[in-house]
Amino acid sequence: MNRRRCAIIILLLSLLNWAVFSQDNENSLSSSETDFDDFDSDNDLDEKKISVGFNGSLNLGGTMFFDDFKKFADIRPSSLIWGDLHLTATAPIVEAVLGVSISDTALPFNFKKKPQTYPRKPQIPRFIDETYMQLMFDSVVFGGGLKRMTWGRADYFSVLDVINPKDLTDPTITDPKKLKIPRPMIFISAYLPKEVKLEFVYLPVFQGNLEALSGRWKPSHFQTEAQNVLNEIQSDSSLSSIAPYLKNDSPLLEHFVGLNLTDMMSTEIDSAKLKYSQAGMRVTSTIEGFHDLGFQYYYGRLPSPAFKMDTKALFAAFDNLPNILKNASTIQTLLTAIDNAISSNDTATAQAKMKELAELIKKQNGQKEAVKNNFIKAFALDYNDFHQIGIDYATGLGPVNLRTELAANITRDIYGNNPGIYNPSLAWHVGLDYKTKFGMTLNLAVSENIKLLYSKIGTKKYDTEKGSLPTDTKVMFLISQSLLRGSMALNLKTIMSCESVDFYINPSMNWLLGSVEINTGMGFFLGRNNEYKDNHFVHLSISYNF
Repeated sequence: MNRRRCAIIILLLSLLNWAVFSQDNENSLSSSETDFDDFDSDNDLDEKKISVGFNGSLNLGGTMFFDDFKKFADIRPSSLIWGDLHLTATAPIVEAVLGVSISDTALPFNFKKKPQTYPRKPQIPRFIDETYMQLMFDSVVFGGGLKRMTWGRADYFSVLDVINPKDLTDPTITDPKKLKIPRPMIFISAYLPKEVKLEFVYLPVFQGNLEALSGRWKPSHFQTEAQNVLNEIQSDSSLSSIAPYLKNDSPLLEHFVGLNLTDMMSTEIDSAKLKYSQAGMRVTSTIEGFHDLGFQYYYGRLPSPAFKMDTKALFAAFDNLPNILKNASTIQTLLTAIDNAISSNDTATAQAKMKELAELIKKQNGQKEAVKNNFIKAFALDYNDFHQIGIDYATGLGPVNLRTELAANITRDIYGNNPGIYNPSLAWHVGLDYKTKFGMTLNLAVSENIKLLYSKIGTKKYDTEKGSLPTDTKVMFLISQSLLRGSMALNLKTIMSCESVDFYINPSMNWLLGSVEINTGMGFFLGRNNEYKDNHFVHLSISYNF
């Protein structure tokens, strides 16, 4: 994969270089902020072929948690500064974009207290932001590279915007654009008569959502899913004898194999293969300048991996485990014998025992690797493929803008009884925004995912959805008040998970002073079962935008 990554990066940079410098030498080069009015040539503006512009931001600040005000143990010095840079080069029919994101989580360095993520090694380095090139021919746009693609009408919680996976390592970030992870894709857009737009997209490889495996924002579902599997193993008469060894508080596997049950259920998935490719098409139209309609079809992969149990591999792993334990005891005996031989100056015996020890350690390592591979196979993860058919509609009723989406997500488990595949589902979204004449904006978004054939879940052992709820409903309400001629905004955002009655309340302020922006806010996680209820925080940062 390293060679493939390098090849992709080199190709994109080469395309960017070609887009910027392949024109005739007599073409002029200009910045997005420079008009070159001082030149006297008559054709400076008429024949200017290329423009190059850049923008970005440099940020300083951080987040402090209420329960950490005394020790500040959770503040990572490397996280206090971050930024981004975007370079855009345009020619008559070509546009090339190169983006870089700089932060301690994006850079491939092992900073102190940097949280681990799943997947542990993203296919594309996280510091590479949108980087693509597109060709524009009259009414057709064709391009390729790393890009964030937006489908659907929703501002928040879209059920149709499924092309890009999301970075879920920080739940305080709710901006849909910031959540999206750029992915390699080829895209085509065609603008047809009657205000019709036709879009095609193809992604050759796949990556799921990015989640935290450590730190404050580690979601609880990793441990919950592992516990559900352990409970099933304990209730399985053929496997109950090995259940004690799989507990996360059991040192046996952790010590001798280097894995615990949670590790086994969060193993890497090699989805950088063509068999994981995705594709889709979308048609949108505006009728009488008032009704916006959309239809889309997408074939892809669900962003959260599904679990599939292989009991044969589990038995194979435990068949070798007694040998590992026996060898471990023998290794300790040999170490004692070597110490005694050295103490008594018995060089020959010491050398013989050391040779025997080396051979046994080599054998032990091979057995550990075999056991580890069998455990990984036993607790297999994969991304389910699915078909999505969706429609959306948007219109304006006076000062109110309305949006709605409806999607059918069809997986291979059309009967609902395959334990290793997610059930099909229906999803819907309704949203509206209203702006008053006093500068206040109200935004409401509601979305729900409804699992079909829910009664079939758990009818077979080791169902990946066992313990899940039939619906997942989220509500977002945002009030924003503009002040000081639009340079300041006071915001109050509330997000509710209806089934668990959890709330995230986020008051914030943004103040723009020329090129400098001051951002401050607080976050409160409310609800008896809220997994982040101890993570109340205050945030302050200052940004320089250029």
